[in-house]
Amino acid sequence: MPPDLGLPPEVDLNGPAGSDRFSAEDYDTVFAEGVPIGIAMATSRYLESRGDYTVQAAGASASGAYQVIDSTWNNYKGYPRAYLAPPAVQDQFAYESFVAILKRYDNDVSVIPLAWYYPVAISRPDLMDVVPMPEAGNVLTPREYQAKWLDVFYGYLGEGAPPFLPANDRKEPYIRQIAFPVLGPVSFGNDWGDPRGENGERQHEGTDLIGTSMQPLRAAADGTITRLRYDDEGTAGVAVSITDTAGYRYNYFHINNDRPGTTDGGAAPGLRIHPDLAIGSQVQAGQIIAYMGDSGNSVGNPHLHFEIRTIAGDPFNPYPSLLAAQQREQCSVGIGPWSTAFQRPGATGDAVVGAAKPSNGAPGATYRISGPDGARWEVTDSGEVRAEGLGALIAAPSNDDCDAVPEGVFGTDAAGLPVSALPLTWWDLAGSESLSIPESRRRDDTRPNTI
Repeated sequence: MPPDLGLPPEVDLNGPAGSDRFSAEDYDTVFAEGVPIGIAMATSRYLESRGDYTVQAAGASASGAYQVIDSTWNNYKGYPRAYLAPPAVQDQFAYESFVAILKRYDNDVSVIPLAWYYPVAISRPDLMDVVPMPEAGNVLTPREYQAKWLDVFYGYLGEGAPPFLPANDRKEPYIRQIAFPVLGPVSFGNDWGDPRGENGERQHEGTDLIGTSMQPLRAAADGTITRLRYDDEGTAGVAVSITDTAGYRYNYFHINNDRPGTTDGGAAPGLRIHPDLAIGSQVQAGQIIAYMGDSGNSVGNPHLHFEIRTIAGDPFNPYPSLLAAQQREQCSVGIGPWSTAFQRPGATGDAVVGAAKPSNGAPGATYRISGPDGARWEVTDSGEVRAEGLGALIAAPSNDDCDAVPEGVFGTDAAGLPVSALPLTWWDLAGSESLSIPESRRRDDTRPNTI
């Protein structure tokens, strides 16, 4: 293994020492029954500071987007106070803190606002209706703050924003922090290393996610398109590869090659791979890049074969990364107008670079696809993608695990966080600023926590 991967030489990319199968319990950063932490973070950013990473509380040491007091911040990453740290560092602190809270309190999302606002009230119910430290500027009781936080959280849960990806942990080399690569209901297990071929002569080098033909596929990471294969060739068939800024490659195989409702191999290019993509295009995690299919050696069995490979091209088991991604995003809307926007607003010229994409012919044909449990997608060969019901969600391990299914249509020219609400840095691979919320969609004011 090349030293620039930052992994110790004894690391076995097949899994932990002495184990040929992964389980969530093997990994501290993967936890069962997860909640969309990115949505929880957006909720706290909004209520605490309106998303201002530089704000300082008056009369208290709380600062930054999450209003963290200095003693809690504790010189994190070498920054003496929260507001002095870049947005990405503040976001990572909040992510790690929220994960710790959820693990400690059995993944009860309602504990997050209490732990952030007045943690002693968690074990002291008699304090739930007392305003803590009003002399410091607090005006809400813990119960009132919790109710307001949950109202905003569940509101955001149905709005469809790009996923938050925490920093990759060098101590967890088997888990890349990715966006879940499929929109809507899907099933998968740990089939890494399973025998493949007519006589089991080769081993499976990825994870198969079983779904519906033409189901939208999402970019797993911020990165560059480094392979587009439209032709149905070999065992992998139609394929896309994304390479992230660290050099890891994410492969998507068995992409669609059929006209919807057939296995004729006659799909237009724009019904295989999103038509606005070409070699060299930059994509952001969560954007729609292609559609699930059964090309290659998978005719009649639509699924995504998903791989992660190192800088040296060595595959390693993507199952833990997929588990973590699913648990981080599950039950949240995973599509919005931003999902098919690949060009910074106001930019000139073609949205893609590198090799020219094939022509789709006459644009505008619309196809409606139905999935299990009422999931629905609408796709055009010119690149528009919309979703309804469970089709708009990142699936939980069981579709019944999601408490509510959003109403309405999400995606291109439909509901979800609008492109105008994205910071300009979102369009850059190195961008780290978080989303702003348009004035028209802001909720009632709550004074920042000053505890």
